[in-house]
Amino acid sequence: MRYRVIAVLSVVLLALAGAGPTAAQDKKDDVKGLFLLTDYPAVTLRPGTNSTINLRLQNYNLPPERLALSVAGAPAGWTATLIGGGQPIAAALPATNSSVSFELRVDVPKEAPVGTTNLTVSAKGASSEVSLPVAITVFGEDAYRPPETWARRAFPSLAYYHEVDKGGHFAAWEQPELFAAELRAAFASLRTAP
Repeated sequence: MRYRVIAVLSVVLLALAGAGPTAAQDKKDDVKGLFLLTDYPAVTLRPGTNSTINLRLQNYNLPPERLALSVAGAPAGWTATLIGGGQPIAAALPATNSSVSFELRVDVPKEAPVGTTNLTVSAKGASSEVSLPVAITVFGEDAYRPPETWARRAFPSLAYYHEVDKGGHFAAWEQPELFAAELRAAFASLRTAP
């Protein structure tokens, strides 16, 4: 009797397990369309810097179609370039149930004003069109830097003080060579000769 119950339960579980993937496959086939996606639709930059935003053009259950790619909304002096395979691109051809990955490279000029700019990346074909808004926020330098006299008053044993004209709050990331040179200079007096 015990073996019969185990056999019946096994058959029921196998039947349910077999129905699961079929139901999931039916659900996947319900999705149809063209999607333009990114993990980061809003980025923050400093004037004079650039950013690369990864994009993906996903085709669900549509026939393959050549799609013209474009970027709109870049202010004068800015550069917004779509890059695929390491070179500028103007079109993509995602296969059915497949995706094409590419990048949006944004170069912000040094004289860019502080604020947010909305760029629109578009993919347009004969029978389908999709667009994705991307927000680029430009922020300026750190708001306040105390003068050397204040720093020396607050830290009487201050061994090194120097202001650089590049970098900001994240200097080690923004200007690694300059940051390393400043560290060397700051600790030079503490170094002993070998």
